[in-house]
Amino acid sequence: MMRKPQAARHQTATVSTMKTGSVRSRVSQSDAAARNRRLEKMKRQYAVLLKRYLDQRFEQDLLEVYRLGRDAVAEEFGLPVIAEMHHEALCEAIADLPDDTDSVETCRLASTVLAEFLSASEMSTRGYREASTAMRHLNEMLEDEVRRIAHAIHDGAGQYLACVHLSLYAIAKHVSAGEGRDELKHAHQLLEELERDLRRVSHELRPRVLENAGLKGAVEFLVDGVTKRSGLKIHVDDTLTERPPAVVETALYRCIQEMLNNIVKHAHAGNAWIALSAAGGDIVCEVRDDGVGFDAGEAAVPGGHQLGFLGIRERIAVLGGKVNVESAPGKGARIRIRVPK
Repeated sequence: MMRKPQAARHQTATVSTMKTGSVRSRVSQSDAAARNRRLEKMKRQYAVLLKRYLDQRFEQDLLEVYRLGRDAVAEEFGLPVIAEMHHEALCEAIADLPDDTDSVETCRLASTVLAEFLSASEMSTRGYREASTAMRHLNEMLEDEVRRIAHAIHDGAGQYLACVHLSLYAIAKHVSAGEGRDELKHAHQLLEELERDLRRVSHELRPRVLENAGLKGAVEFLVDGVTKRSGLKIHVDDTLTERPPAVVETALYRCIQEMLNNIVKHAHAGNAWIALSAAGGDIVCEVRDDGVGFDAGEAAVPGGHQLGFLGIRERIAVLGGKVNVESAPGKGARIRIRVPK
């Protein structure tokens, strides 16, 4: 079988990439056109309902307006779009009213329709706030549980290992020199390695330095452990002049921990950079690497190693923050987190 020349293979790959990009562009344009059609249809429906309510004042029309409002929430039409929709519909309705119409009453009735239309959005916002509050409480409960487990590992397991050491010392008194002594010495060494690993896991689960020295100290401790285990070179630039609130420190520590784990497991990187700074009243955390990268569009899709990004987004969302993921195959990755103080 003949091999395709290198230049030809490269040209084919370039054409394939161009085709993929053009297909994505057509899909995006198609989605935008369909969304615009749905918006125009919704505008017509709202105009009909508003005019009919001004004429007849049927409660059934308000129910239809509410249902239309739920559709607007599902389509993620924002308040500016809704305001424009109401303005256009009201101007059209007023133009068809008799000259002797009570304008004050007309505005009152129109505001009733608008309030009904917005009530679906209000309920959605209230639901989001309640979900955020519940998520925040859940995170606090998880942190309490993590703290309990960390203490159990550090204190409980440490005591059991100390007992095992003592038992081995007692056994050594009855073992003559030679192979038996060597085996007992090896057992002590294994126990010491286990103690170091358990201590590391305990500290990373809930580093006491996070409570005592803050985020900076906890990140330095985490970076030291990751570097020793993986060989990844991690560069830290912390320009924060004051400690963030405890809940923000914990969230950022967990996010940095998750991002470093992702880099070690998936990125095949030689270097990683962590930057902590303050900007415009917010705390900004940026983690980037020089690894193999990934499709940033998949970072919000459940499943695979991208599930970690969903956890990061959810943890930051409940604090009113935002996460921006930038990456492409072969280009490394940059994750930027911005959280209000």
